[in-house]
Amino acid sequence: CPNVTKGGIEFGHDPVLRDVFVPLSTGAELHIPPPATVLDPAKLHGWFADQQITHAHVTPQLSRILCAGKRAQPLSSLRYVCSGGDVLRVKQALEIAALGSTKVVNFYGSTETPQAMGFHVFDPRTDTSESVPIGRGIDDVQVFVLDDKLGAADHGQVAIRTRYLSEGYRGDPTLTHAKFVANPRSTDPTDRL
Repeated sequence: CPNVTKGGIEFGHDPVLRDVFVPLSTGAELHIPPPATVLDPAKLHGWFADQQITHAHVTPQLSRILCAGKRAQPLSSLRYVCSGGDVLRVKQALEIAALGSTKVVNFYGSTETPQAMGFHVFDPRTDTSESVPIGRGIDDVQVFVLDDKLGAADHGQVAIRTRYLSEGYRGDPTLTHAKFVANPRSTDPTDRL
């Protein structure tokens, strides 16, 4: 779903690439709920049912609105809900899965990369911590958790290694140098995290 503001619908590059071009380029239909529908739990749930939505990409916040409007009848057409943009809690993933026979996929991406770079298919049998993992990298992407010295860690900063990194922050070489670091496991100076 696109961002909804008081002035109407607002599209950023992520929603346009992921939520508009992907469905249309694969032969799917694109359904965009009216702004007033997105803000009303009962209307949003009804809209999903009426439109027979099969796949949705939502933020955890939007999924809370959808789940709050849940009716007695499940969303039987809803097969996949992809979550991104914020931390997805296990409790919320369970509520999304209960909307129908729905698989929940948690996406992870960053400003410095195009779209989702990591994903995890939620499994209530094994995902028992508070948050759903961000998962593993998609093809040609490695996702690492690193400490301050760029060593592997259980808790730390998420780093992404991919040929799809942006060139940096336009007009801000200092921030680019701070955020785009050379891969310490490589001798290639163009191999950045």
